[in-house]
Amino acid sequence: MSEILGVSSDRAFVQWIVSNRKREIGLLIGSIYVAVVVSGHFLGVLPSGDLFNFFQKLRTDWDWLPSLLQCLALLPLPVVCAMVEPPQWLKPDYRLAIEGCNQFRRSLALLVSAWLVFYLGVFLRQIKVIQAHEEPWIDLLNNLQGVFLFVCYWILTAKTLTSKGTQPEQESRPLWSVYSVLLWSVLVFLIADLSFPTYRILFQLLSGLWVGVSLALLIGCLEGQYLGQPRTVTFFLYLYAALQLAYAGFFQTQNQIQDFATVTSLPLKLLFIGLWCWLLQNGLLAFYMKKTRQDIDDVRHEWEEFQGVQPGLDQTS
Repeated sequence: MSEILGVSSDRAFVQWIVSNRKREIGLLIGSIYVAVVVSGHFLGVLPSGDLFNFFQKLRTDWDWLPSLLQCLALLPLPVVCAMVEPPQWLKPDYRLAIEGCNQFRRSLALLVSAWLVFYLGVFLRQIKVIQAHEEPWIDLLNNLQGVFLFVCYWILTAKTLTSKGTQPEQESRPLWSVYSVLLWSVLVFLIADLSFPTYRILFQLLSGLWVGVSLALLIGCLEGQYLGQPRTVTFFLYLYAALQLAYAGFFQTQNQIQDFATVTSLPLKLLFIGLWCWLLQNGLLAFYMKKTRQDIDDVRHEWEEFQGVQPGLDQTS
């Protein structure tokens, strides 16, 4: 257990992946996806030969294939995320931490469901079932990913649950209120997106920024010592957050950044999902919930105490 808290946490995560046949299958699926998409995007540009002509056709006529593969790969994962539970050895005294973990896994399952529906929408757009004037509805699905990412971040960094006898300044903010604000904002964005079709690129840029920032906020929580600080995995997930900007002009143009984002999208999603499932299963997320709730409760008192022991300092600084 101690190896997951420290420099070997990345190694412990990899060992967790390869210790289970189903997780190894996920690794294989990610590898096959990369091989297929790289073949379609890069081998297809070579000039001659029957094999290369096939890949050229794959690139031009089957541009919907990556989206379809992502749909198929993500199909069972909402259920998997919903069924992941904290370890049984957690004490009953950790009730709030356990309930916080349950809030998180439900939001994670909703996020993966949003990914699934989003790529289904992209697939339908690429085969012309959804027309160009209906693309704002795909933006809506992209924005919903940002909603669930931000909710996951909020669960980790704010009190969404409280126990009896909590002081007024320590009261929690109910999760439904966070959802209400975010969903209303997404609805307003959709109305504006539908009303001003000439600014499609701008709306896509804003949508990509929203998802990228929400993802980066959530990934930032991994840097705390309570989650083991898996630095290598965190680096790749920050890369995934930065690639969300490739959503701008997604259906209008194609460039090398979008090609790279398409190639890495599914493997990085599987890495993201696998990491949070690992943190849920090994108890680190419950440990994080318990310790950070204590920090939230104690920080004001500790700050006042810190100021009090240094009377020579200007306390307004």
